[in-house]
Amino acid sequence: MVPLARRVATVLLIALAVAGCGSPDTTSGRGQPSAADPAGTEVTEETYRAAAQSLLRCMSAYGYRVVGPVVSPFDQRLLRDVLPPTDGQDPAVFNSRLDRCDAASRLATIEPSYLTAHPGRLDPQLLPEARRCLRKQGIEPQENGRTYGDFVRRAPASQEFGKCMTEAARALFPDLPASITIFY
Repeated sequence: MVPLARRVATVLLIALAVAGCGSPDTTSGRGQPSAADPAGTEVTEETYRAAAQSLLRCMSAYGYRVVGPVVSPFDQRLLRDVLPPTDGQDPAVFNSRLDRCDAASRLATIEPSYLTAHPGRLDPQLLPEARRCLRKQGIEPQENGRTYGDFVRRAPASQEFGKCMTEAARALFPDLPASITIFY
């Protein structure tokens, strides 16, 4: 049985990932991705990192344990985790605080713009592992695969592939947070 705190944290990460996957019209007149937030300013890596750090500082100020941001070796995105209290606090209080911190950090608007303009790639150290994980399933990988999606789409058992890749990533990158969201 997964403890309530871990379930809430997982739901939180999924919610943040879904918020990060939203894609308002982000094309410029030339049809190229635009790295602009709704305010019209360009979203740089520094802006993205500052927004993630702002969200974490805000939640930390409420007394929650936070992890990150850590660059994901799966897609070069910023992973973060806010661990809800295990003292029986009402989840509605946690969610309300998270909403306030998210609004103050503007992460929900900055992250989708950044992710649209910066396609994620596997860390070079994970490329041989992705090939190995596919071979374990009897699939010969294409040598031009560069993203998690390039590999997982070829896997007959995507969950098995994901587990293999997660184990490899944890061995290579021990500082990863407990929950990992992969954009592909």
